[in-house]
Amino acid sequence: MLALILSGFLMSVGGVVGQRGAQTVWDKFVKEHPGQADALPKIFTRWLQASLCVVGEKVTVDGDFGVETDKAVKMFQAKQGLQLIDGIAGPRTIEALSAELLKKAA
Repeated sequence: MLALILSGFLMSVGGVVGQRGAQTVWDKFVKEHPGQADALPKIFTRWLQASLCVVGEKVTVDGDFGVETDKAVKMFQAKQGLQLIDGIAGPRTIEALSAELLKKAA
């Protein structure tokens, strides 16, 4: 299930299927895990933390978006030259992170 969620995030931010893909992943998760919809942010945070580690940022993969994760996101945003360095893993940050992950995978 985690692989499905993560692939959905990558597809949605990569523009392959856009918002519809993210909604499909969300709907599938909720359908298959009734009562656990609140787990998705923690799963996303773990993916974010693990991805940041892969691209060279230092952060503990624990699923909690705390001070350390905020700092790692800001460092990544700065290194990428993103216009907004706010520690928020929004669409531009996730797109840049996904691009870096794809470079690492190639």
